[in-house]
Amino acid sequence: MEDSTQEQVINREQEIRQEPPLVKQPKSLPVPYSNTKKNRGGRRYRKRKERYSTTITCKLVNRMQFGIQEESSLGDGLGFGYGMLGQDGNGK
Repeated sequence: MEDSTQEQVINREQEIRQEPPLVKQPKSLPVPYSNTKKNRGGRRYRKRKERYSTTITCKLVNRMQFGIQEESSLGDGLGFGYGMLGQDGNGK
């Protein structure tokens, strides 16, 4: 009697081992954290900020004075304008 129960146990174990393994469900990626990391102060951060900041020349080119025609690279208002760069009385 014991032989038949042992055979049943062995047969059952063989059936279990011959079954294909369970398929793992693919996990979706987590939502990316969209906020940028706050930069802490420091020498490297200050140097980078200084390097990429808008220069005084660029600020003057972007500024326009009311009622005065600006100079341009091609003349007659065509091309790239110089803004207040090179004008007298620009306050700078």
